[in-house]
Amino acid sequence: MKIEETQNDRSVGLRSRSLQGTTVALCVGGGIAAIEVPKVARELRRMGASVKILVTENALKFVGKDALEWASAESVTVQASGLAEHVSESDAVLVFPATADLIGKAAHGICTDACSTYIQSALGREQLVAIIPTMHESLSHSPATRANIHVLENYKGVEFIAPRKEEGKWKAPDPETVALEMAYRINRAKLRADGISPARAVVTLGGTLVKIDAARAVSNISTGTLGSIFIRKLLENGIQTTALCAHHTAAMPQCSGLDIVSVPEFTQLQENMRKITSETKVEGLFHFAAVSDYGPDEQTTAKISSRSEKLTLQMTKLPKLIEMKSIAAIKYKIACKFTSDNKTDEREKAVALMNTHSLNGVVWNWGSNAFGMQKQQEMHFLTPEAPAEILFGKKELADALTHHFLTFLKNEKTQASQK
Repeated sequence: MKIEETQNDRSVGLRSRSLQGTTVALCVGGGIAAIEVPKVARELRRMGASVKILVTENALKFVGKDALEWASAESVTVQASGLAEHVSESDAVLVFPATADLIGKAAHGICTDACSTYIQSALGREQLVAIIPTMHESLSHSPATRANIHVLENYKGVEFIAPRKEEGKWKAPDPETVALEMAYRINRAKLRADGISPARAVVTLGGTLVKIDAARAVSNISTGTLGSIFIRKLLENGIQTTALCAHHTAAMPQCSGLDIVSVPEFTQLQENMRKITSETKVEGLFHFAAVSDYGPDEQTTAKISSRSEKLTLQMTKLPKLIEMKSIAAIKYKIACKFTSDNKTDEREKAVALMNTHSLNGVVWNWGSNAFGMQKQQEMHFLTPEAPAEILFGKKELADALTHHFLTFLKNEKTQASQK
């Protein structure tokens, strides 16, 4: 993806287009977490959103109006005027920080300023209103606060984003997490409106281990970076995701739409893939894990002595997880094929994998173009219906995969409605 050129001090680099054409209203309460609002606004804009900020008078005790206008590149509203700034025209509202005072006003329709009135307008339009409560723990235990939160939870469109609970306080999640949560919830709502949501994807990543003894194992090498980048793209676009994580070093995104299952061993990945694909409705499977191809014939729970100069292992081929019967029922499936080089006969191995298992696509890369490369890695995305798409770098590949999957979901919905 091309990064947006920074044109002036208020511009931001565009990291994705997941919120392109979307306006998010930030309603800012009077808590110390208000100092994080400029960062949150910038993160939302980096995903393509426009940001409108409305603040309470108390919020301005913690964060300056100039800083908020710099972060949003828009004027900030404190009190409503004849321009009716208090009437919600945004696509979604983020109440952050949501103090006990602002939560109480929202729950009981109290409108003392443009900020609290805007929330009521959004509720009246049944728009998405995401609330991040931040306060001292004693306030969160107040019967009135608990009752007010319960009231809001039952309003259509209202969703709570969990705070961090530390040092006896409800604190704000980091700005990147807040922005990702908003993208996930906004686009999930759009998919729901199109009749596509809930949509769930399963992504496998990392390299699996096969134990030799109590202390040793053989493994395939994978950082899990592609899986991590792709999972974030799915979440940004409103897709609930289960990550089956073998051994990896890549950082995973934080989002309520993500379930992370640790499966470092081959047998653990095998068991969890079977369980999830058998018991859960899955719209898409993205099999990126570097799965062990061979395992030792004999394993021991003891530790093999290291006194011998040589250790000989007899290895047997392990089953291919993509061949599981429960996977066959999933309509959209993507796998990876890693070969020695990019010659034609090696490419045919990737094509054969796609055809044999009726896959919607295969990500093909090769040895001289992988581990430890200092430049953008070249990869080919092969599909049955189109020429290979040549992509450079994991981010570009993740964008292409996300677009392909979303297009498939929309086409499936269209075809179903025509029957």
